[in-house]
Amino acid sequence: MKVTTLDDISAVIGYTRTRMLQSWYGGKWLRLPQRPTADHGLAHLLGEPAMRALWQAFVRDAGLERLWVPTDVEGARYDRRVKAARMFVDGCSVRDVARRFECSQSMAEHLRKMLMRDGWIEYDMDGPRKYRLTGNRGRRKILGTSEVFQEPPGSSDPAEAAAGVELFGDDQNPSPLARK
Repeated sequence: MKVTTLDDISAVIGYTRTRMLQSWYGGKWLRLPQRPTADHGLAHLLGEPAMRALWQAFVRDAGLERLWVPTDVEGARYDRRVKAARMFVDGCSVRDVARRFECSQSMAEHLRKMLMRDGWIEYDMDGPRKYRLTGNRGRRKILGTSEVFQEPPGSSDPAEAAAGVELFGDDQNPSPLARK
């Protein structure tokens, strides 16, 4: 049976209705009706057009009887990343971040490296703070020659690289639980 993602569902019924469906059925298998009717519970929850669109995409076209509705684990991971990035920008140490998120210092260090790698924060060479948020999330900063020597190298230890995946997630190395 195909495991669906929130992107799959949202492409069919839109973001708002996907969030409604997730609020009621998140983390569960949802049995889809064999034929769409106006008195079905999904029609009352989402509206008849959205329920018919779900039926058409997943029952008629994909042949599914049940639909997996994921929880909002990814949203919570991104919230934690944003809070940690702001803590680093505000001058908090790796130790402070580890205490705040109740994780090891090595996991907090992995998070700091991940935030830098993904372009969420960068070293502030000119300002009073050690880090600053970047406005270009997802892009890598091109360093000048003098900055290269000031930038700490990343870890080559695979165990350390995998340490923060479950708590904060890692878009480059997704959790095996997120596979289809």
